[in-house]
Amino acid sequence: MLKTLGRKHKRTVGQILEKYRDGTDVVIPYRDNKGNGKQRVWYNGGFKCKRFMDIYEDNQYDKTPNTMYLPAPTLVERLKERKCELCGVMGDLVMHHVRNINQLKADTRWNAVMIKRHRKTLAVCQNCDALIHKSYDK
Repeated sequence: MLKTLGRKHKRTVGQILEKYRDGTDVVIPYRDNKGNGKQRVWYNGGFKCKRFMDIYEDNQYDKTPNTMYLPAPTLVERLKERKCELCGVMGDLVMHHVRNINQLKADTRWNAVMIKRHRKTLAVCQNCDALIHKSYDK
């Protein structure tokens, strides 16, 4: 709140505190609809801290699993694995590329895999690459 007032009046937080402080309270004066001067106390000594057990009675935080989300493997890591992403055969790989994912249809297995992984590339073996290119020639 003090930062907001400082930005509005082009002053620092310290200047706002100096202007509106009344002892340990921050008091903002204002006028109501009838023109009477009133004051609103915004801060008076701190906010009451609730204990953790008061907020959550069953306290399930220690029982939830610690799930880690790892980033997707890079292109180099996928090639170093030397495993075809379609048939699972170990060996030399080539990369199959498409220009746009949004133009793919799940009519073939490799298109479905690319759509599911949300990738424009697939690391495939020579046999799978030949099958892919044979289907495009039709």
